[in-house]
Amino acid sequence: MINPLWLRSFQAVVAAGGYTRAAERLNLTQAAVSQHMARLEAETGRLLTRQGRALELTPRGHALLAYAAEVALAESRLRQTLSDDGPPAGPVRLAVPGSVGLMLYPRLLAWQSRHPGVWVDLRFAPEPGILRALLAQEAELGIVTLPPSDNRLTADWLGQEELCLALPATSTANSWDELAALGWIGHPDGEAMAGRYLARAFPGKRLADMPQRGFINQISMILQPVALGLGFTVLPRHAVQAFGHAEALRLWPQPEPLSDTLWLARRREWPLSRPAALAAQHIHALLGETGNR
Repeated sequence: MINPLWLRSFQAVVAAGGYTRAAERLNLTQAAVSQHMARLEAETGRLLTRQGRALELTPRGHALLAYAAEVALAESRLRQTLSDDGPPAGPVRLAVPGSVGLMLYPRLLAWQSRHPGVWVDLRFAPEPGILRALLAQEAELGIVTLPPSDNRLTADWLGQEELCLALPATSTANSWDELAALGWIGHPDGEAMAGRYLARAFPGKRLADMPQRGFINQISMILQPVALGLGFTVLPRHAVQAFGHAEALRLWPQPEPLSDTLWLARRREWPLSRPAALAAQHIHALLGETGNR
């Protein structure tokens, strides 16, 4: 990395048109500015030529000046992101289950539109992937269904999300055998969700004994084979509500609803960036409104 003090001297020399005026602007001695320029040119090559009293940039000088402007802009953006003053700015990186993401993303985009300096980076992932993203610093916030066991992570309670067994609207299945005749459609979290749901609805029965009719890892498509009559699946209610053809589905009546608890997880030892802290507040408000529906 090029010494930032040398870059500032270089920018000042170009802007001022000479070493003396650059030194005055920087409150440095002319010898210090000359030393910075000599070291910079020793590392990068010839940057300036003199035509009479005027200094002209060489091609290397033009390239370095553009680089120096990018560095200054990046530093300005970083300071704005880290600052507690003024409007929030910078990225909000989240990793969430697909079902929650289907509900959350359009609402986060509406929130982003009210904070022009903030941008949302949302990744859908199964729970192990969410935890890995948090630990690898690829996400600052993650939504999970169990408090993390890794002591590098901490989590706050968000709310509840009901699990639903979705069948084709044309299906009249109302027993284990009739569900087995239909078969189930798998997805990345399907075994965990369907296993818990079926154990509650049919005590003593096992998902392993239920024939599987398909698998899809795209959250927005999981209900398509169900709507076509090819099987049933178990998904959180947010995913069912986001499906565009609700009329093609029927939900299994469950007298005692089964729900997952949602937690907002993050790294324990690091304070959240200002944009992420504001996003966390907004997510708490959103899940408080929708989490029990």
